[in-house]
Amino acid sequence: MLMTMEPEIQQNLEPFHAHEMLWELKTPFAQQAEQELLQTTRDFHSCRQEEGQSVYS
Repeated sequence: MLMTMEPEIQQNLEPFHAHEMLWELKTPFAQQAEQELLQTTRDFHSCRQEEGQSVYS
């Protein structure tokens, strides 16, 4: 797994076992995905159709 990574990332993750590497790599991306989902949900709710408004307008 380390051979496919950039040298700086390789050095940071060398002391870890495979499952620890995956956790270290996954955590920042999971936090980013959670923030994006929250923003998308907020955007969706701000675009709700108002009563009496046409769907096609």
